[in-house]
Amino acid sequence: MSLDLSPLAAILQRELVGSYFADSGPFAREFYPKHIEAMAATAKYKRCTIFGANRVGKTLGWARAGGAYATGKYPHWWEGRRFHKPVIIWACGVTRPLVRDSLQLYLIGSRERLGGFIQADDIVDVSWGKDDCAVRAIIRSEFGGLSTIEFKTYDMNPERFQSGTVDVVILDEEPKAFIYTEAVTRTMTTGGLVLTGFTALHGVTPLIAHLLPEFADGEATTPEESSHWYTFIGWDDVPEEHLSAKYKKETRASYLPHEIDARTKGIPRLGSGKVWPVDSDTFVVPDFDPPAHWPRIAAVDPGFNHPTGLLRGAYDMENDALYVYGEYRKNMEHLAVHCEAIMRGGAWVPCVIDPAGANIDDGDRVYAQYVKNLRNPCFRAEKGITKGLQEVYDRMLDGRFFVMKSCRMWIGEYNIYSRDERGRIIESTEQHHFDLMACTRYLALGIKYAKQKPLNWTDPRDQMRAWQPTGQAPTSIDHGFFG
Repeated sequence: MSLDLSPLAAILQRELVGSYFADSGPFAREFYPKHIEAMAATAKYKRCTIFGANRVGKTLGWARAGGAYATGKYPHWWEGRRFHKPVIIWACGVTRPLVRDSLQLYLIGSRERLGGFIQADDIVDVSWGKDDCAVRAIIRSEFGGLSTIEFKTYDMNPERFQSGTVDVVILDEEPKAFIYTEAVTRTMTTGGLVLTGFTALHGVTPLIAHLLPEFADGEATTPEESSHWYTFIGWDDVPEEHLSAKYKKETRASYLPHEIDARTKGIPRLGSGKVWPVDSDTFVVPDFDPPAHWPRIAAVDPGFNHPTGLLRGAYDMENDALYVYGEYRKNMEHLAVHCEAIMRGGAWVPCVIDPAGANIDDGDRVYAQYVKNLRNPCFRAEKGITKGLQEVYDRMLDGRFFVMKSCRMWIGEYNIYSRDERGRIIESTEQHHFDLMACTRYLALGIKYAKQKPLNWTDPRDQMRAWQPTGQAPTSIDHGFFG
């Protein structure tokens, strides 16, 4: 049966071993530094991921590694993990035809022509399924005995991933989170590897949230902290012979705007696009103390199960510029805790509060509780979403909106604040909420309430602290200062 292969795949089938990652030539190692770096990372890290753009050969690196592991034939330039024994490998993808035309092709070739990164002489036997899809390949190992490669698909019965002890799992394209965790589990006993490569086109999925927490309202981690190494490989990271300038120009023009970063740079796609499509580098500024004469304003988005968000802003009247300089976000806390945090930033600072609730009466009660517990002047937030979004967007474009660098939670929310496939704003998911984004709208529309610090103003709590006997515990607890 003749396979309908792309031109790149056809080249790979004919000259895979001799062309890619060779010492010289148009597809030499020097032109694939990130692929080589990924293979080398396997020496130190057991979980490695390539977030790749379309057509950058993200499968090539892991297939080259899989070929070396299966045969025990490591090239002279190899700096990655070495197995000194026959191994069991799972080569996994979305469907059998897709696995056939990618991992299978690169590892062992086709039924009509065996040989890929694993040469035909080293292939002892192959079990074939329908449509020339390999089920299992038996490979001769340099260390004596036989290695096994099992080809699996994500649409299999989940139980097919829930047993077995494996040395290497290669996951080509994004799997469900449970498949990834099963791959980790299957390699625990052997101290093996989980090698993943995909174009992140499905938004901030549970797997993306796990592998890239900074895309899911969390803190970025180092490979040492997470035991997970990753890299982004984009169109600019492969040679002209691999992707021509003409191909890149024509193909980029065919992509939807919200797909471009994922398809050309490997950066995860965010729904149908960011709510505010402005690079944060244009408005995130180093921390500084806002001048005392700038009016201040705070915004509150109440919550309990989902977080209560607070933002503090300073208004540069001369330039009509709003600066976000403080943040706070907590859930499952008593309202008094949030009120204490607000007042620690100055009980004279006006607060605009979203009186949201399960219904109007509930919202009114929440607002009334804040008014009762705060010494700050309180106002109901203006909640017009379209108006608020436009006001913030206009300020971003005009250079009248800034966020201080220490507001890391705000920046984390901003990076993933996006729309779904229907263009609707994603207000919350299981992984993250956008309370600080809501507060941003309230700040921008609440500038009219901003107020300068009164002359000779002192916090009554400072006087209370001064009256406390030596050794007495303070009357307030620091639950997280923002500002």
